[in-house]
Amino acid sequence: MTTLYRSCRLCALLATCLFALFSAPTAQAGDIVIERAEAYVANALVMIDFDADFTFSDDAIDALTSGITLTFDLDVTISESRSYLWDRELFATRRHYTLERHALSKQFVLTDLITGERRIHASLDLAIADLGRIRKLPLTERAELAGDALRCAVRLKLDINALPTPMIPLAYVSPGWHMSSGWHRWPADL
Repeated sequence: MTTLYRSCRLCALLATCLFALFSAPTAQAGDIVIERAEAYVANALVMIDFDADFTFSDDAIDALTSGITLTFDLDVTISESRSYLWDRELFATRRHYTLERHALSKQFVLTDLITGERRIHASLDLAIADLGRIRKLPLTERAELAGDALRCAVRLKLDINALPTPMIPLAYVSPGWHMSSGWHRWPADL
């Protein structure tokens, strides 16, 4: 009788957990949409401009206003488009940007981790708009890119692994933390 009793209790507990999991309100998912991207040559360097629109989840906004730094990765590739084979990657880079709230001034700081450039904003909306507006980002010398039919691709995403360690497992299972633009591709006339 004890084995049957334990089995029934285990089933009831499992049913309660599943009910709680599926009846809980779903978290608002964050999103990034790249609206415009352009690559061009200036002073023999390939440069990129792009605009992105962010939708932050409530979890991400709460974390940011509580003092947790969010790190965003910008991936850029340039490849040679080929008709009968897969595209050949000629150049790839990853840039890292952090967005954080300064504890004393309550202002938001956007930092390019490659150059160390810091831009300070009075509101979160201004900081997010600045993060989504990249201008004159140098990539490589044009002479380094052999090929005529070039294609550029950019992706901007939240780096979940850069969150504080106790938050990482929750961030992996919560849709509110999965912010990514996906790859935005276009033919480049360089």
